[in-house]
Amino acid sequence: SDGDGLSDSQEEAGWYIWLCTFGTTWHHIMVYSDPHNPDTDGDHVSDEAEYEYGTNPQDTDTDNDGLSDYEELYTYGTYAYTWNSDEDELSDYYECVYGVAHNGWQEPTVYNKRFAIIVYNDPVQLPKKWYRNLCDSVYSHLINMGYTAQNIYYLGFEDAGRENVDMDATLENIVHVFNVLASKMTEDDFLFLFWVGHGISPIEHSFLIRYNPHTAISYQKISDLVNSISAKRMVLVFQPCFSGGIIPYLSANNRVIITSARYTEEDNGFGERFRDGLVGYGDLLNPDGDPSTDDSHGNKDGYVSMDEAYYYAAYRAYHELSTHQHALIEDNPSNGDKGSWYGDSSYNPSSASKDGYLAAHTYL
Repeated sequence: SDGDGLSDSQEEAGWYIWLCTFGTTWHHIMVYSDPHNPDTDGDHVSDEAEYEYGTNPQDTDTDNDGLSDYEELYTYGTYAYTWNSDEDELSDYYECVYGVAHNGWQEPTVYNKRFAIIVYNDPVQLPKKWYRNLCDSVYSHLINMGYTAQNIYYLGFEDAGRENVDMDATLENIVHVFNVLASKMTEDDFLFLFWVGHGISPIEHSFLIRYNPHTAISYQKISDLVNSISAKRMVLVFQPCFSGGIIPYLSANNRVIITSARYTEEDNGFGERFRDGLVGYGDLLNPDGDPSTDDSHGNKDGYVSMDEAYYYAAYRAYHELSTHQHALIEDNPSNGDKGSWYGDSSYNPSSASKDGYLAAHTYL
């Protein structure tokens, strides 16, 4: 009757479709369409097309993933009957709205894997629980974000066997983990590195691993290890004092580098502030103009970009800590390889020619 290509009897009798709205569980359900309406649910996908594509003609978002059937079929080219078209544990919504179509790294039709390295080294005179609590909370956040435990490499100073810690943070083990990832990761994957510990003096260009016997890792060695890994994008976060000095060694396309301070400055608490920004705490003014937010997202969209996490931490580090340190971000080598503080003219997350832009389009 409605000229949609399906017979009235076919529409009234209905048909079965397969549907996956979360995880890997599929449901076989009966759906029906209105023989007097060529587009029963009014989503601009005809009933005949819904039949052909295996979607529900009575639901504008068959797989309930936040993208309409029309968007999935005609804009993004994803499957509208499953929340995760490429089965990589990243939802179609997350990959479409925050992915390559919007300068992100994740692709809805490519299997993207996420990896992370968390390292805390010798606290020396600081309580070890400070490092532990900080890194444990970052680990928990990654798990909550859908990272798998087997893809998170957690190294803690003399803490092998402690809950979630895979191995001691020795120089040998750090090198081993990077070598493992060099063999596992591809150019479609993502790496998040969170490094906690002590910087040595600015002129030594290295981080302390162990105080006694003295063991350090040079910025050049870290650069060599990072460069051995293939990735679509990397986020590299360093908490130690003087960590801004590592930026020229690591600056490259498709990398977001965040450091607690300039290469001449000490750190006095950036790590916790970055952690808080990352997991979504905060009440700061945001660079994109929102007056305030209770989750550190400038647009309150439920996802934290790396720039939002950086800005939250950098603002608080400068205004609240006795060191008044200048946390840096580097994500645009063409803009120089020294990094930018959020108060510098070289920082503008809304401009593709400035530091902060890539980070504003990068999500865990």
